[in-house]
Amino acid sequence: MVAGTWLPAKAPLESASVVLLSVTTALATLRLALSRRPFFLWGTALLAVLLSRELHFEGTSSGVYLGLLVLFLLALHYGDQLGDYLASRFVVNNLAMGVCAYAIAVSLDGRWWKPRPRWGGYGVPGEDIFHVPLEESMELLGHALFSLGVLGARRSPRK
Repeated sequence: MVAGTWLPAKAPLESASVVLLSVTTALATLRLALSRRPFFLWGTALLAVLLSRELHFEGTSSGVYLGLLVLFLLALHYGDQLGDYLASRFVVNNLAMGVCAYAIAVSLDGRWWKPRPRWGGYGVPGEDIFHVPLEESMELLGHALFSLGVLGARRSPRK
């Protein structure tokens, strides 16, 4: 990105996130309707929370964190009903990688890596060039990983 080889614009990446989350939320809803498994209710809610943030409803930028926290607590509380799916390495790995990608996106959006005078000018070189496209790219990657974890979920037999 700093070399100018790949520097995508913000608007197409944001649009791609909205389309991806709209389609995958609808597919998760369909999977819920067909399977009637609690995991897909939880997964649909997860994708819907992320979609609401991408649609930029008022208050969703910070509200998404509350929604994600509630979903995490629900997964802990209802572990018996969700456990057959949450025991799957595929699901856990995709959700964990999605959280990591989202955390990187949040840090880039907050400009945590910007060179600052109080740090002696230290920071990530070129941050002013790549912070927007990389933040949007990491967010899109996070959405794709969350979607894959929900839609590709298979029951894992418990031991």
